[in-house]
Amino acid sequence: RIMTAGAGQGIVPGEAAGAVALTRTPGAQPVRAWLRGWASEPEPAVGNAETERLMGLRTAIKTALEQAELAAGQLQAVSHGLGAEIAGELEWYQTHGAFWRGQPGPEQQRLHIAFGDVGVAALPLQLALIAAEYDYQRRLAPYDFPAPGPVLVCDTPDAPVRGAVCLTPA
Repeated sequence: RIMTAGAGQGIVPGEAAGAVALTRTPGAQPVRAWLRGWASEPEPAVGNAETERLMGLRTAIKTALEQAELAAGQLQAVSHGLGAEIAGELEWYQTHGAFWRGQPGPEQQRLHIAFGDVGVAALPLQLALIAAEYDYQRRLAPYDFPAPGPVLVCDTPDAPVRGAVCLTPA
């Protein structure tokens, strides 16, 4: 449930939640996406991208991509919450340059633009939205739309840690 009444400057005063079911039981639930790689790394310089090189997110992405056996160029999209503030925009600029220097890179899904600051609900909300997007893209397959591809979800909380999860459609 997203409450947007009275949301000034992109801040959501209510709640945001996404439900993610993790299962190993075949047939228990329809499988929408596979977690192919995930990693987290410390980032002690959170918010200081204007004066320091931030390596936490880059390292987490690199590890998650290696686990998923994917190259950065194979990603269909990247979902992240960076950019609501200038420090986040600078961190994303550094990260983008490390993987897609001189190229546009994959489509960006910027969570804060649609939902504002959702706090700790960001990662489950992003995972749920990607799973819903995979369902939508599958329904378009009979009409010759391209099949869904891998998506990278970046977890970028205020805490000094950064995370990345690679999802592929089931």
